[in-house]
Amino acid sequence: PLLIFYLVKPKPEEEVMPSIRFFKEKDEQSSLRNAYRRLLSNIPFILQILAVVGFAAALANPYITQVETSDAKVMVLDASASASPDLENMKEKLEKRAGRENTLITIGNEAKVVTEDASKTRLSRALDNIKGLDTETDVASGLQLASNFDGELVIVSDLDQTSDNRDPVNILKQRIQRPVEVLKPDVENRWGITSVNPDENNTEIEVTNFQQRPVSIKVSKEDTSKNIELKPRESNIVSFKSNTGKNTITLPEDGMESDNTAYFYIPDYETTEIAYIGDPSRYFREAVNLMEDMSISDGYSEDAEVYFVDARVENRNIAEGIRSNVRQGGAAVVKPGSDALKDVFELESNAEKINTSITINQPVRTSLGTGVYTSWNLSGTSLSDRSVVKKTEYREGEILLYGIKSSQFGESFLYPVFWKKMLQSLVERPSTSNLNVETGSRVQAKGLTSPDGNSYEGDVVFNQTGFYESESKTYASNLESAGESKIDTVNYTSASPETLKTEKTSIQIYVIIAVILLMLCDLLYIRSRGEF
Repeated sequence: PLLIFYLVKPKPEEEVMPSIRFFKEKDEQSSLRNAYRRLLSNIPFILQILAVVGFAAALANPYITQVETSDAKVMVLDASASASPDLENMKEKLEKRAGRENTLITIGNEAKVVTEDASKTRLSRALDNIKGLDTETDVASGLQLASNFDGELVIVSDLDQTSDNRDPVNILKQRIQRPVEVLKPDVENRWGITSVNPDENNTEIEVTNFQQRPVSIKVSKEDTSKNIELKPRESNIVSFKSNTGKNTITLPEDGMESDNTAYFYIPDYETTEIAYIGDPSRYFREAVNLMEDMSISDGYSEDAEVYFVDARVENRNIAEGIRSNVRQGGAAVVKPGSDALKDVFELESNAEKINTSITINQPVRTSLGTGVYTSWNLSGTSLSDRSVVKKTEYREGEILLYGIKSSQFGESFLYPVFWKKMLQSLVERPSTSNLNVETGSRVQAKGLTSPDGNSYEGDVVFNQTGFYESESKTYASNLESAGESKIDTVNYTSASPETLKTEKTSIQIYVIIAVILLMLCDLLYIRSRGEF
């Protein structure tokens, strides 16, 4: 550049100027202006020096050292209740660390591969579709799943395993033999509802203070409120009167919404009539009388929902009425081998293979603990199963084969519990405890609408707190996890710089570009002064 400058530099033109005028103007200039003019006159020289230095640096092939990055990334995103308040921020962190191929795994109460070997664009779309869950955290399963994929591992989680007792840190040390970057969500939870016990009369909730200082908390249910004082890390039980239908109990808002509201549902069932064909035992009659939503009538009734057929039905019209009602969605209880199977329901039983009644003594409690009946689909027209209690479909209704004949069972405290569960199952009338579940629970349902308005079919997992509704049932779902509500960050140090592989990235091309820009600036400046 220096040679070019002096080769193309034009010779100065001589111009006559009165010396008196020249010296007069020079005296009027300030010292600052003189310094500025000297700098302007030396700009080409400064640019040329910088260009020469840059050219020499380019010949040295300069580079910068940085941590080696992989084209493949395996990303584990914690979307559980303890991390979801900071979910959007965590998504942005993962997007910034995306590679050429990205595998995304989300964790809540279970781990799931969302996308595999995805581009940055596909990863961004997948992250947009992820929503926060109101569930416990199964970090261990997520890390085990991530160990099956190759690539640099990025984990966004507090690493607090709340679904069971496994240790995520041990999995990282034993199964993940590569550098790991762990990013922690920024979440603070001051208090929360950690248990909900609904009842038809009064519902109790447990409120826990997670802070290291005492606190006063206002607990509200509709127009009723109670103030409780809690010491640091203390829990207390608060009770409210239950109403039929949907109920909510709320705490003041804090950093985690999942445990600030308790949802519970109290069903309001109409009385179910049980028509008993025969002579009911006093144990059965007393068991039904203990059920507020059940009543027993002697003989046939057109309005009955359940028919207990314990005697021969001679009247054809009554037999047809029972058969028709059960086929259309009712239920019947029949003893295996009974004549009612053929006379009323037109089903053949194999008398040689089935006992008319089965007498049991001690195994009753064991049977109840392991499941008294199982689902059983009718095959053909032969009912020859020897099991004590079985339930079978009959068109739109159901038939319960009941083969227990034991006075000891009738005297057991389990007897009314058994029949309450049997009858509720036959009329599809779930108990209050079955309708109030913890998040992460599963249910088989048709047309179940979640709290956010989405509809689900089949095996449905309760991933949100709130009310899930179908045409015939309403479920209330709550977090109910002190471990999840108590925000604990597990200490784990990501791989230190000396253990990370580094790579050298050349910046020679950028230096050459800078030299070319300096030369162009030099020529443009010279041209602007009319010297070129």
